[in-house]
Amino acid sequence: MKTIEQGYAPAIAAIETYYAGIKFRSRAEARWAVFFDTLGIPYQYEPEKYALDSGRYIPDFFLPKMELDPGTDSYRGVFFEVKGAAPDSDAIAKAIDLHETTNCEVYIFWGSNFRDGVQCWNIPSWPNGKRTTPAWIEECPFCGEIAFCYSPGAEDASYTLSDVHRTCLKQYEFAKRFNILDYFLDCFSSFEGMPKLLRQPSSPRLDLAYEAARSARFESPEHLGELKGISLACARLKDMGVFCHPEVSLGLETIGRLFSENPSCPRYDEPWQVPHIAHLRSKAKDPCACYRCKSKARRASGG
Repeated sequence: MKTIEQGYAPAIAAIETYYAGIKFRSRAEARWAVFFDTLGIPYQYEPEKYALDSGRYIPDFFLPKMELDPGTDSYRGVFFEVKGAAPDSDAIAKAIDLHETTNCEVYIFWGSNFRDGVQCWNIPSWPNGKRTTPAWIEECPFCGEIAFCYSPGAEDASYTLSDVHRTCLKQYEFAKRFNILDYFLDCFSSFEGMPKLLRQPSSPRLDLAYEAARSARFESPEHLGELKGISLACARLKDMGVFCHPEVSLGLETIGRLFSENPSCPRYDEPWQVPHIAHLRSKAKDPCACYRCKSKARRASGG
């Protein structure tokens, strides 16, 4: 049986588990439900049956509020599969089939706990995308957007974190404040300290959610109160704008100043996606001011 070698976990017998009025097929699935609930991430468990070329298939989770469509203010949603052991070639083939049928990305996690961190693999929607790529969950230090991100060790590193920060309005404001090219603030930069700072699978909210999922005692009636308390703490952190650990905030400020004081650093350059998304979110009736919309309007008028 062919499996993904990295992060291999031995097969674990599934135990049906009740949580939040839902009977999950395994404790691992229930723990992921705890994780999503703690962060306020909506999910649909076993949403519907899909008729794939490989046969009928029911995904474990659908997360409708994940994966922003680049250049828009809408979400595509992603599928999230939970396996007790590393997926074999049949499971990967079904995930690819599901992606091609729905045009949604499919993430596969295996293992029964979060002891070694969260390591999952996704079926990417790239032009050459019939393959698995290492991924994990991260929180944007600027706006708190939580998303699945590709591993910096992935074969095609140019896609690393492309959808998390590139369309972040808070990052745009940060770049404008320091008058720097905002592309430096995503993880495409080769600047020595930047990738380690912004690739943060650990943040106060994520850490709380992982701990809640790890420690959930589904047989104990008291655990629901404990989980609710953790969820409220996560919501409070979000309201306060605490999206990263203090050392990350300090590092961002330090690097912003270093860039702004460096005469060889490219100056601020506004990407078209940011004003376009800002216009969408404002629901303004005026025409969008991004250069692509302006160019389209000029072409339509024959200008």
